[in-house]
Amino acid sequence: MASQQNPEFTKGDEMNGFIRSFVAEGAIGKDDIVELGTAYPQVKKHTTTQTAIILGVCLEEAAEGDLVPILCSGPVKLVKSDANGITRGHLVIPSGATAGACTSQAYADGTTLHGALGVALETADELGEKVPVLMGFPGIVANA
Repeated sequence: MASQQNPEFTKGDEMNGFIRSFVAEGAIGKDDIVELGTAYPQVKKHTTTQTAIILGVCLEEAAEGDLVPILCSGPVKLVKSDANGITRGHLVIPSGATAGACTSQAYADGTTLHGALGVALETADELGEKVPVLMGFPGIVANA
């Protein structure tokens, strides 16, 4: 479930600016691209997986556990989940069951087109739960 309690990290509805604070999971070099770490708010240096969703570019060197500034592709916004929930690290797409709500889809090659808002930074597991989404990803993505 998405926690809204820790004010040190962006939890949503922060429309201005594209620099977000995360915690380094392992060493990250300045100008390295980063992806989601094991748990929010962790990020890690991009692995060699070309299908990994990239959150942004590291602005300074960081050691394990350091608070690190990441230049992201867009702002963070809270969105509402439908009853199917939203999975952390998946692309957030419009719900096919609940008007005005979202669900998520794992990124994969395929032919089914989905309108994507961004990537989920946390998990939502009930109808109406709000989850922070890093906005700014392509509007249409092809998923299997």
